[in-house]
Amino acid sequence: MRKTILSKEVLRNMSLSLYKLDLSVRSHNGLVNKEIEYVWQLVQCNDRDLLRIKNFGRKSLNRHLETIHRIMWLEA
Repeated sequence: MRKTILSKEVLRNMSLSLYKLDLSVRSHNGLVNKEIEYVWQLVQCNDRDLLRIKNFGRKSLNRHLETIHRIMWLEA
């Protein structure tokens, strides 16, 4: 089993509530209805799982992927 060492900042960002992210109300509500409330839960979902959520389309998926990439790798 391969171990991955994560920085303290990445670990902290994984525990962020989705309320702290810039998500649309519709997609945020869809995620919460599926009991996805934290970044660590969101990153465990694959594209297919996310696209099955009501009011969560391709545009929402792409926006969330960009947001996750930005907060996980601390890009501006």
